Amino acid sequence: MDDHDGIAAVQMNLGNLAFLARNNQEATARLEESLALQRALGHTWGSASILSNLGQIALGQGDPRQARLRWLESIVLYQQLGDRDGMATCLEGLAAVFCGLRNVSLGMQLYGAADAARGSVSSGPLREQSRRRTRNLAIARNRFGESEVKRALDVGHGLAVDQAMRLAQSGEQGQ
Repeated sequence: MDDHDGIAAVQMNLGNLAFLARNNQEATARLEESLALQRALGHTWGSASILSNLGQIALGQGDPRQARLRWLESIVLYQQLGDRDGMATCLEGLAAVFCGLRNVSLGMQLYGAADAARGSVSSGPLREQSRRRTRNLAIARNRFGESEVKRALDVGHGLAVDQAMRLAQSGEQGQ
């Protein structure tokens, strides 16, 4: 490991710790620095992970546009790696973005696509995403009813990751 590798790793770890401590300004600065190094070094997994974390921060700060862009960029990298859990995490983040933008049907479809992408991978959603998902599902059930939510989730289950990405890029739900 040379100095650039070490600095990239330390900055990513410090950024993640700042994120967990809810110090979003420090987290963003450290993660952005690490991202620049990860990209320069050609570290796909580090870049994907950081972009996903930056999506979480942006959504938490009320910037759904930035969150969406970060998760869309991250999911492409996770696809290159074949990392189903990473893809699912990004789809869950994108689902939360659309639920927050009042496009609940698309959000539910993306949650379904996340479930399908995760498939047999043993890990579930991250804690914050799990809370957000539970809240969004409850809102959707109250607004549309159980059958409509189930229909949207089922549509999402039938989507391949690239199809779900195209929906998230366009902002229009599938049929």
